[in-house]
Amino acid sequence: MKKIIRWVLIIFPSAIVVFFLLKIYKLRRNKMSRIKIYRKLNRYLKYVCKVLGLELHVDGIENIPLEDSFLITPNHQSLIDPLLFFCIFDDPVSFACKDSIKKIPVVNDFVDLIDGCYLERDNLRQEIKMMKFIRDIMSKKHVSYIIFPEGTRTKEQNLKMNEFKSGAFKYPMSIEKKILPVCINGTSRVFNKKIKDKKYPITVSFLPPISKNEYQNLSTNEVSELVHNRIENRLKQILLKNF
Repeated sequence: MKKIIRWVLIIFPSAIVVFFLLKIYKLRRNKMSRIKIYRKLNRYLKYVCKVLGLELHVDGIENIPLEDSFLITPNHQSLIDPLLFFCIFDDPVSFACKDSIKKIPVVNDFVDLIDGCYLERDNLRQEIKMMKFIRDIMSKKHVSYIIFPEGTRTKEQNLKMNEFKSGAFKYPMSIEKKILPVCINGTSRVFNKKIKDKKYPITVSFLPPISKNEYQNLSTNEVSELVHNRIENRLKQILLKNF
């Protein structure tokens, strides 16, 4: 509890500033470039990472596609997982988050500014609508999206991954976008009340992207399983290395 209070006290003054900046950016979003807004917010998010004591160890940067937008599909260990990508990518990325995020001040404004969307659990009709929204944005703009195919965070102590939802892959595949599997490890420790470290090493591994040539003859279920297995194998390597 003490570390949470310390983080809040340190971040709160900056959060007030960002709150007003977000309101200004929303009013001027038609007059400011999307990249400019994103990079201004990006600086604050990197500061948040520093305050939380996150030490990012990133590998596989060479696997990130540069020529077009793509789908980023990581495993999910913690609420702060999306934050990692906004610290790593200097160019705009967006993400799909759960509907309850709408209720969080500052965060909901940020999600709106980056063309993020909200998914309601167990609401198939709304989920399809949002996935179509992501497809349209990826088609019209050079914006890559983060989607957590597990749908919820890993709850197992051994970090065993949940099954992936195949629907996350359907619409990006329909517009022939590359799929970038990403393995995250270490974020589950950050909000663990029993762990009071000052620094939290986090590994983010970008695996080789899966292109149309690789998935064109596969079903969404098969692609889902393929991505899951690649991330799971990488996670096992990281856990063995850190054992």
